[in-house]
Amino acid sequence: MEPFVVKGDYANINSFPHSAHLGVNCKSDDAEITGKWACGASIVTQEAGLTAAHCLYGCTKYSKVTISAGNVKPLEGVVTLAQNFVVHSDYTNLEIDGGYDIALVRFRKPLKFSSNIKRVALIEKLPMPKEAYVAGWGIMHENPDVLTKYLKEAKQFLMTRKECEKVLGDIPVGTICARNEMGYASRGDSGSALIVKGFIQIGLVSYKVPTVRTDLVVYTDVSMQPFIVDGDNAKITSHPHALHLGIQCKSNERKTLGKWICGASILTHEVGLTVAHCLNGCSNYTEVTISAGNIIRLKGVVTLASNFTLHPDFVEADQNQGNDIALVRFKKPLKFGSEIKRVALMEKLKMPKEGHVAGWGVIQETPTEVKADRLKELKQNLLTREKCKELLFILPKGTICGRNEKLYPAAGDSGSALIVKGYIQIGIVAYRLPFMPKVTVYTDVRYHHKWIQAQLYTIMCS
Repeated sequence: MEPFVVKGDYANINSFPHSAHLGVNCKSDDAEITGKWACGASIVTQEAGLTAAHCLYGCTKYSKVTISAGNVKPLEGVVTLAQNFVVHSDYTNLEIDGGYDIALVRFRKPLKFSSNIKRVALIEKLPMPKEAYVAGWGIMHENPDVLTKYLKEAKQFLMTRKECEKVLGDIPVGTICARNEMGYASRGDSGSALIVKGFIQIGLVSYKVPTVRTDLVVYTDVSMQPFIVDGDNAKITSHPHALHLGIQCKSNERKTLGKWICGASILTHEVGLTVAHCLNGCSNYTEVTISAGNIIRLKGVVTLASNFTLHPDFVEADQNQGNDIALVRFKKPLKFGSEIKRVALMEKLKMPKEGHVAGWGVIQETPTEVKADRLKELKQNLLTREKCKELLFILPKGTICGRNEKLYPAAGDSGSALIVKGYIQIGIVAYRLPFMPKVTVYTDVRYHHKWIQAQLYTIMCS
């Protein structure tokens, strides 16, 4: 299995300003792993890059990783070293096709963004496109192997999972496939980004099976994906604030853009609190079905949203920049009772050691996603900001982190409340990063307390 861009076209760096070249001098306790090689990467922030786990697996902290960016020639342009790196905790190099092939590299010196150096965008909910582009510095001819001196690019045609498995057999959860006989990734391109719309990264080069088909490449799916995996069945009386949102997102032309679910919490009889990315890009024609008061979704009390408002500084292309918060107004007010209650918001509350979150997201991610029919709950051990930054490198203002080695929110739980003392909401499920899936980032409602209070008045009057 051997990921490079074979054939393909010479690339302009301003078309792929997110591209970074990694020169890896791996020092390992395993003599078979120790060695030198090249990989690709993408720029996620000024201080961090995203690559494949197999590029760094088994390498110790004494390894030297040289990062170059901003030029089509490797080791020209801006050059820095890696401060440290982290490989996905569930990745094992025993089988590269076992999934979780993703890692993050922290730069010793922050990059300065320019026309030739830019970051990628990572988006959680993006309909699978038909084509994308990959660029890298790997070999440009396989017979015999010839390394390129310049960045090369190739268009990739995306395949459905069914189409891919028909050719390769089973592929890991969290991967996508693409092919093009006229240009494809190969050795040296591992970790290079699969890009759509010029700046949105949907994958990174993981592996291929050349004995089956040389131009079919398997990419690690980099989409961020907050649901409660595993977890216990919840009682609605323990989470009477919990709301289920069924969203049919529509454009200004009333065209359906997609359907998905999210969580939310009850702020008042008429307003719920959720995350902005659940409703971003959706027009006023969007249909949001809200259900409350029952552990089974779409049972209990059901109403529709009359309108909603997103934080003005939220940009989904920069989801990890924070401000992921929104309010939803109900068409009919809820009647409070033992199974329907509001949360309490406190602007000044000392960070507790643990909290609880409940949602209707997926309860099993492998081998196939299984969505919960009933509300599930789990405990979250809350982390200090310093500890969270140590794990994730970057943490936006107005966010907090929680973790649980066995249980965690996943797709469909976005917007669900992080609760302490049974009724005080301190956070909202925002996102997870693929290289550290057991750490969840929450929007801190204490930080956004003034915005919430101001918008409650605005949304009620609109």
